[in-house]
Amino acid sequence: WGNSRVFISWTPNTEEDIWRYNIYRADVGQQVLLDFTVHPITSYLDEAVNNGTTYYYTVTAIDTAQNESAFSDTISVTPRGPTAFHISNEGLDGGVGSIEAPFLTIQRGFSEVMEGDTIMVHPGIYYENINFNGNNIPVVSWWYTTGDSSYISQTVIDGGQNGSVVTIENGENSTTVLRGFTIRNGLYTSASGIKLYNTHPMLMDLIIEDNIATSCCGGGIYISYSNSIISNVIIRNNTGTQTGGVLVRYFGGHLTNVEITGNSANYIGAFEIVRSSFSMENVTISDNSTNSGSSFIKLQESS
Repeated sequence: WGNSRVFISWTPNTEEDIWRYNIYRADVGQQVLLDFTVHPITSYLDEAVNNGTTYYYTVTAIDTAQNESAFSDTISVTPRGPTAFHISNEGLDGGVGSIEAPFLTIQRGFSEVMEGDTIMVHPGIYYENINFNGNNIPVVSWWYTTGDSSYISQTVIDGGQNGSVVTIENGENSTTVLRGFTIRNGLYTSASGIKLYNTHPMLMDLIIEDNIATSCCGGGIYISYSNSIISNVIIRNNTGTQTGGVLVRYFGGHLTNVEITGNSANYIGAFEIVRSSFSMENVTISDNSTNSGSSFIKLQESS
């Protein structure tokens, strides 16, 4: 289901002579034939629906002799328009995600969203490790609606030293946004603060701090196969075995107003760039350190 559309799917009939599937729909009263699909297609997108109306669907199978099976179980679906789901330290994951009855965790919000929705996170500390799971949506703090930058430090996602704090790795596109947070206390082999892999989100107005990569790189941010835009971000006081602050591989995006400071590692304190071609504007790199005296920045097959 979605904004003025309903997507349904069903288990295929296993008989050898199945020809097609009839799809029936009702909003009130008797169900009527809506459409059909030819076997083996077992899904259907209904775009002739209105938001806020509940529709009831059932499916039958038709064989080559035009015998029709019994009706399947009926499902009900209510399409809706774009929605903001609210997250609060005062919420409950058994709530509905409204501003009056918010969810407790950010990850709970991901289980309800669809394209066009927003996850709005209230000020507080959220002890969790979140994964966008392919959802192309904005996840934002109150900075997004108020323009008050103090909400960046007041709205914290704390990984509890239990893996990467934020993972975005399922082909998310540029409508995916993470904005207005402090990301901290990740602990993983690499990509401990934020991990971007095969994805293209926008990271904006963030503080990424105090994350630890225990055996490799990208204590603050690890980016691979991405064209992301990273803007107004402070990456500080992260550590790693190979790279402390930022590692990018096959990166073709853009960095603007980024500060990389106070990060440390055995080999590359600030920034490792591998096989990438991207643009930078107003990027400040300062006060990073290495234990072995190696470079603060490493550039490999990049431009």
